[in-house]
Amino acid sequence: MNMPPSDSTAAMRRACWRLVLLTAVTLPFLIAVGYARSGPAGILAALLAASVCCGGAVASLLVVGPVGRMPQAVPRILLGMLIRMGVPLTACIVVLVWGGPLVAAGAPLMILGYYLLMLVAETWLLVRLTSAHIAANPGAASRDRAGRSNHPEAGTEEESRRQGV
Repeated sequence: MNMPPSDSTAAMRRACWRLVLLTAVTLPFLIAVGYARSGPAGILAALLAASVCCGGAVASLLVVGPVGRMPQAVPRILLGMLIRMGVPLTACIVVLVWGGPLVAAGAPLMILGYYLLMLVAETWLLVRLTSAHIAANPGAASRDRAGRSNHPEAGTEEESRRQGV
């Protein structure tokens, strides 16, 4: 039985599609630069850079996206950073080790350029997803698992109940 997606799942799906759309919109420019620089090898370098960086950003967003609902936020964010940075960096190293026409076409520079673009876009989308989750669940962001508030002026739920608040 299929259940309708929750709001957070739908927002995550939209964020992933926005990253793919950004890649599709910027790809013709990168292809033109690659072709002008190195001909057909430049086109291949542009496609490689776009696919590697978009794939890493989407994978990172899928790992870190539900972070607002989890008590283990820091490890998930670090894992997302590792994925977002590791995939393009590994691709750069592999391309540099192989050498050949992709290096001559500027694939490592294209990967790094696309990485910066995807870093900004994915971070912006993650901040929007997290703020939307916090707005939908205002108490979730300021409370830990034991029900204590992280705000210095607020007491625990039990203290509030005792005071009649």
